[in-house]
Amino acid sequence: MTFGQAVKTVLTTKYADFSGRATRGEYWWYQLFVFACLIVVFIPVVVAIATTPTDQDPTGASLALLIGAFVVGAAFFLATVVPGIAVTVRRLHDVGMSGWMYLISLIPYVGALFVLVAACLDSKPANQWGPNPKDGQPAPALAWQPAPPQAPMLPPAGWYSDPSRTARLRYWDGGRWTEHVSN
Repeated sequence: MTFGQAVKTVLTTKYADFSGRATRGEYWWYQLFVFACLIVVFIPVVVAIATTPTDQDPTGASLALLIGAFVVGAAFFLATVVPGIAVTVRRLHDVGMSGWMYLISLIPYVGALFVLVAACLDSKPANQWGPNPKDGQPAPALAWQPAPPQAPMLPPAGWYSDPSRTARLRYWDGGRWTEHVSN
């Protein structure tokens, strides 16, 4: 799922859909979208604070920037809080957990860490919330692939002394041992 598909799915098709499952891609692309929008919304706040001298009251322009950023930020929060909770609940469903586990995030520090770890887990097979959303989708191009099995390490061809017997040599031809008795 691409960035645009994930944002469109979360904000339109599944705006308040708390049933079903969400892939890691859908969840993390949406979280990136929200983070980027918050950065854009709060740049005026940083500018207003940075341009206001500390020994003076804020000027009309910087106060207007602060109020405007607050209004836009509040509207953005109200527009994204429901789909944010919904995509998190669907992500928990995807890893085999109940959506009610989202309430653990209300516990300071530990709760947010729990949701973060759960969001990073891989999808489980079909469960009570539906089939695995990744089934039928091609694997990512840069997915990790296990290394092919390696042949066992064999010594190079040549003569070797036999440690179990004295004065004996063995010859390894690359496929089998041949014994040689020396005088």
